[in-house]
This record gives sequence, structure tokens and C-alpha cells, in this order.
Amino acid sequence: MIKLYYSTSSKEDQPQSDPMYSLGGFKSSTVVSSGEIGAIFPNISEFTLEQLKTTYICLILKNEGTEDLQDINLWMDPVGEMLCNYRVAIVTDSNGEFETVNNINSKPIYAEFISCVGQSNTIAFDLEQNKMLGLWIERSIDKDNIELKNRKSCDVLYEQFKQDIKPSTEEEINLEIEW
Repeated sequence: MIKLYYSTSSKEDQPQSDPMYSLGGFKSSTVVSSGEIGAIFPNISEFTLEQLKTTYICLILKNEGTEDLQDINLWMDPVGEMLCNYRVAIVTDSNGEFETVNNINSKPIYAEFISCVGQSNTIAFDLEQNKMLGLWIERSIDKDNIELKNRKSCDVLYEQFKQDIKPSTEEEINLEIEW
């Protein structure tokens, strides 16, 4: 059985109460519940759009089963229109410890990010029994997204206001893991 955990900077198996502090380090005792992957990044506010900062979160994948697993497939599956781009880096630990970054906008040095949005962009890997891998997830604002460009247009904002349409501040993307 594979489990997905938040990371913590203190020491292994300590609880992680705030997913936005899942910045590498060690496997926490807090399991990422099914359906909660979308809640790990902050909302897409006007400030976020102005700053155009890329954000990073580290989750830990652990094989808690009784056998080694081969050909595990991982991809991200968007639900609806996307405002951001997502990439993933799979990293190994060093004696149970993963690279730690200072804050959610700090890019991990030892991570090579690749796009895995859509099942056609699957990442395949193996995971031995009782071993862990780190999953760094990168979210960057899609500067070419028409909805985001329209947020700066007074005419578009006025029309949306008249129709009581609020700008999107959240998006949903599923992290799919198959073995």
C-alpha cells in the first residue's frame, strides 16, 4: 500500500498542521487525505497574480506494503479550466531526509521538474518496500490564460460585476497514482 504524506522540517513522523509548510525535510505523520490535494496551495488572489511567484510543496510517497512496486504511474488531472501550470519532480531521500526550502516560493535545488498534466504525460517509477520518494509540486501562474488577462480589463470586470460573476481564486487538480 502506498501512502502520501505531508512533509515537515522538524523531524520524521511529526504532525503537519498546515500544508503550506510542507516544504521538505522529513515525512510527517499527517497523511494527505484523498481529495485534499487541491487544498495545498494558497488561493490565486490579485496579489498572487501581480507577484507572479511560483510556489512549491513537498509531499512524501511511502510504500508501506509488503512488496516492491514496479511501474507506478503518476500524473495530474485538471478539473475544469486551469489558471496555473503544474510540474512535478520526484526526488530521493538521504537517510530519511529530503531537501528543505525556506518558504513556499523557494525552488528546491536538487529537483528536476517535468510536466505531468494529463494521462499522456505520465511519470513512471518504482518504489521498494518501506522506501520513500519526495514529490515536489510546482505551481506557476499561466501568464497566457485569457481569464487572468481579463482581470485587468475594466470593461470585462464591469460586465462580470453586472452578471455577479466573481473571478476564480481556486482551481482543482487531481494527483493520480496507479500501480
